[in-house]
Amino acid sequence: MKKNEKQLVAGVRGKKSARKKSKCKKDLKPKNKKPRLPELYPELDKEVSGILDNSISKMTGAKLNPEYKRKLYKSVAVLNDFVAKADPLCPRTSLKDFTLKYALAFQDYLVQVSSVTERRIKPRSLFSKHSDLKVLFNHALNRGVIDQNPFMDIKMPNIQKAQSVEHGYISESEIERITWIDTEKLKEMDIQEKYKFLLPRVMFKLCYETAARSCEIVRLCVEDIFIHRLRKDGLIPVTIIGAKMRPTGHSDTVWILYERIKPHIDIWLPVVKEYYRYKGIKQGSIEIPKRGKKGIPLFISPKSLKLLGQCEYRTIFRRFLKDSNMPKIYWHHTHIVRKSRIANWLKCGWNFQYFNQNARYKRYEQII
Repeated sequence: MKKNEKQLVAGVRGKKSARKKSKCKKDLKPKNKKPRLPELYPELDKEVSGILDNSISKMTGAKLNPEYKRKLYKSVAVLNDFVAKADPLCPRTSLKDFTLKYALAFQDYLVQVSSVTERRIKPRSLFSKHSDLKVLFNHALNRGVIDQNPFMDIKMPNIQKAQSVEHGYISESEIERITWIDTEKLKEMDIQEKYKFLLPRVMFKLCYETAARSCEIVRLCVEDIFIHRLRKDGLIPVTIIGAKMRPTGHSDTVWILYERIKPHIDIWLPVVKEYYRYKGIKQGSIEIPKRGKKGIPLFISPKSLKLLGQCEYRTIFRRFLKDSNMPKIYWHHTHIVRKSRIANWLKCGWNFQYFNQNARYKRYEQII
């Protein structure tokens, strides 16, 4: 076969193989691809972007996390798409155009009527979108862009009939299993690896022992754990500052058994000190929201080197439980840590006075 003929045959074979590859690629593509949401009008896009770029997180005291901003923006895009289809005459050039009428209609759209459960929530829709939009419109209200938040007073439908599985609580033995620290493994790690490995384990352990909420554990500082005030009964005080619905500077005291956190604290505090020095962070230089002054936080973000934000905390929480082979129902339920501590206090028969003081409920009826 001549040279030109060989090249021609090779070319034909190449085209055939290319056709086969293209067919394979087409077969691999998902058939039911979600339609892309229409873009916001320039005026609305500018308004929403400006609000997200300049808003401050209540949890961290810093600007909103980029990932969280994208999530909020997408929720606005979903609402905008719904209103565009429901009422084409709505201008949709400002958040002021999205009134209570549209907020109620949007909720009804996200709720499916079922003959079995009466009202059933679409997965990852109603509560997620409602929460995001409520937060965004709240930021807009604080900046004077709107006069009232249309999502503020909307009541969520009762889904107890639709949700047949209870979250329950995590047993003491499971808590010990997932927070156990392999000291031999630590010896092979550098400071950054140590910090990332220990962060979820120590944070989960302290969150459990203090029955802290997620917004409280991320603000916990080194100076809040009073080891030097160890009592004869083995309890030490831990100060919780800026708890739920408390004013700035308000503090609550939780009494916990020191021996239950000692192994974790003994390992963690030197690592935190070394990590701060490695990253060039001056101790006591980080502003702590609701504290009214700077402090030395026990947990900082490996990414931003600031307090952990809501999105990052949930991501760490979810990955940790997933890697620990915990049931999937717990992965997105951050409050399960506090709930488990309170349930196990009840099982252990703790003195009610200490129990109520540690649980820090506003009313006794909330414990029962």
